[in-house]
Amino acid sequence: MSKAKYFQLVDEFCFLAGVEQQQLIAEGGALSVDEVMFSLLHNEQIDDSLLFIYADFGELPTGRELQAAQALLEANLFLYSGAAPVFAISAETERVVMADHRALDALDAHGLRDLLTDMAAKAKQWRGDYFLDALSNPFQLSTPYR
Repeated sequence: MSKAKYFQLVDEFCFLAGVEQQQLIAEGGALSVDEVMFSLLHNEQIDDSLLFIYADFGELPTGRELQAAQALLEANLFLYSGAAPVFAISAETERVVMADHRALDALDAHGLRDLLTDMAAKAKQWRGDYFLDALSNPFQLSTPYR
C-alpha cells in the first residue's frame, strides 16, 4: 500500500509543479526545484511508510572546508531530534546533502512542494555563505567561523 501512496504522491507533486517524467523521479531520478537538485526515494526494506528526500547543497568551499564542515556539524546538533533533517557528505559525489524523511501518510503534494522549496532556499543560502555568517544562518549558530 505504501508503494502505491508513494507513486501517487510523486504523480500529484509532479502535476502540481508542472514537472514531467514522474516515473523517472519516482525511481530516484534528479528533480530540480529552484535550481537545487533533489532525489526522492521510497525504500520498502528500510521503512515502507517513509519518503526519503535528499537535497544537493553543493561542494565544500575550497580553502574553507573545515569551517564549513564545522558549521554543518553545528547545524546537525541544532536540528537533532531524530525527526529533523541532517547534513552529510555523499560518499558517491563528495557533495554536501541535506537528508530528510517524512511519513507518506502525513504528506500531500502541496506539503512536499513547500518542503522542497524550503530546502532549496536553505541550499541556496548555504551556497552563498556556507552558513558561516552567524547573523543570517537559518540554524542560529552561536559562533561565527572565520
